[in-house]
Amino acid sequence: MENFNAKIYISSAMSNKENFNQQAFFEKEAELRSRGYKNILNPAVIGQKHGFKKPYSFYMREAIKMLADADIMVVFGDWQKSKV
Repeated sequence: MENFNAKIYISSAMSNKENFNQQAFFEKEAELRSRGYKNILNPAVIGQKHGFKKPYSFYMREAIKMLADADIMVVFGDWQKSKV
């Protein structure tokens, strides 16, 4: 049984990608919403909110807070190329 109210964190590579891979993140969010999922935690919104002017560590802290609030994590695309 699917839980359409579960909080889903989406994850993929962002660093060293054109526009921080935002298009792929918003496409994945739209795909999940079209399948009925309601609570998508999209870390791409952090950059939009702060204008991509903060240090990398700031974005990682914010993304980890989102992830900690999630019930499920969906990893997509070339996540193996994520900065560590």
